[in-house]
Amino acid sequence: AEALIREEMLTLLQHDAHAHPFMNDDMDTVEATTDKKQSKKEKKKKKRKKGGEAPGILVAPPPEKSLDFISEEYLDKAKGLLQEEFDSVLQEKGVSDAENLDEAVVSDSVKTSFDGASGMVYADKEDNKSRWVQASISGPDRIAALQAEHSALEEAAIALQKRADKLESRLSLRHGGYAKRFQALRDGTLQSFAELKHAQIEEEVYSTLLAQEGRGIVSRVEKLEEEIRRLERDESEAQKQYGDLLHEKMRLRVKLRQKQPPSEG
Repeated sequence: AEALIREEMLTLLQHDAHAHPFMNDDMDTVEATTDKKQSKKEKKKKKRKKGGEAPGILVAPPPEKSLDFISEEYLDKAKGLLQEEFDSVLQEKGVSDAENLDEAVVSDSVKTSFDGASGMVYADKEDNKSRWVQASISGPDRIAALQAEHSALEEAAIALQKRADKLESRLSLRHGGYAKRFQALRDGTLQSFAELKHAQIEEEVYSTLLAQEGRGIVSRVEKLEEEIRRLERDESEAQKQYGDLLHEKMRLRVKLRQKQPPSEG
């Protein structure tokens, strides 16, 4: 069955390649780079030809085997079978759409890869060549395989560390000025951020004090207004009492004058 499927797939690819030729825009460039023995005059002609003609087209030869005619009825049946298979796969994976199916397939593939890798060890074979083999080997061979794997990983780690150190030194030489400028900007930014936070704290404190003072001012103003009204009442009463006393004084003077004997002329 797999052989028939591959044969049919190859036939379809051949027909597609013949029906839809490949547009090779870099054909002249590839020919110019591979043929180094051409003269300068021929290269100039080729450049002129490249500028005036359409890009190259790679046309595949017609396939020997023709495609069988498939009626619309069979195509519809095939689509129905594919849809049924797709629905069964969705149900098997426990998902509802194609996007979730892709995630489930990727997750299963990763899990299968990890499961397969966990059953492999790096061991030496009969031809003295190290390779990954199944983990079903004897104890000493498994220990030797693990030691070989550890040595290989250690060498790879050392090589990567050396390469990283070289790249770091090159980058430090090339971008040293940028690093210093970044450090200066970073320090300035941190200082500005600290000042901003301090200003925000002060703003919050003074806003709280202003709100408290606003509530306190209202009560103090009410107390002052009440004190002013009391003083006005006291002053009014004092003025009235003063008027009464002044009136009583005038009345007493009049009485005294009336009681005094008239003076002799």
